[in-house]
Amino acid sequence: MSRHMSPLALPLALVAAACTLRLAFAPAFSSGMAARREMLGAVAAGVVALNSPLPALADWQGEPSRALKKYGSAVLALEGAVAKGDLAAIKPKLRKFTLLCGAWRFEPQDFRKFSAIADALIE
Repeated sequence: MSRHMSPLALPLALVAAACTLRLAFAPAFSSGMAARREMLGAVAAGVVALNSPLPALADWQGEPSRALKKYGSAVLALEGAVAKGDLAAIKPKLRKFTLLCGAWRFEPQDFRKFSAIADALIE
C-alpha cells in the first residue's frame, strides 16, 4: 500500500514556519534573537514530527471489514446447507468459520468469544 501524507502537514508546516519567523524577528520575553542552531533544531524536529506515520492508522487499513465481508458472506451462503443438515457441503468450508474470526482480531475479548464459537462448530 502506498503511504499518503496527511492533508494537514502543509498547513502545519506553514504555521510552524510563521511561528519560527515570529520568534526570530520579534522575540517575546527574551533578550535577543534565537541562535541559528536552536532554530534549525526546532525546524528539524517539526519536520520529523509532521512526516512520521500515524501509529493509529497502522492498525486499521480495512482488514477487519474486508474479512467480515469476504468470509461472512461465505458463511451466510452455507445457511441452506446448515438448515438441511448437509454436513458434506459444510465440511470443505469449515476453514471459513476460522477465518471469519479474524474480523475481530483487534478486539481480543470478541476474538476469543467468536473463536470459541467457531471451534465448537468445527468440532
